[in-house]
Amino acid sequence: MFSLATRWLSQFAYQTNLNWWFYTIGIVLSAVVIVFTITAGALNAGKANPVEVLKTE
Repeated sequence: MFSLATRWLSQFAYQTNLNWWFYTIGIVLSAVVIVFTITAGALNAGKANPVEVLKTE
């Protein structure tokens, strides 16, 4: 499968090399955003008064 993709991509006029660290940076940044989002949601849920939340439902 990899050779098929390589042959298909070699037909394009403009080519660039993608290094492994491009993917690493993307994965790390995604992980940071995910952890920040989950932490912010957990902190907001932890600060909420359960009695007030139940009154509004």
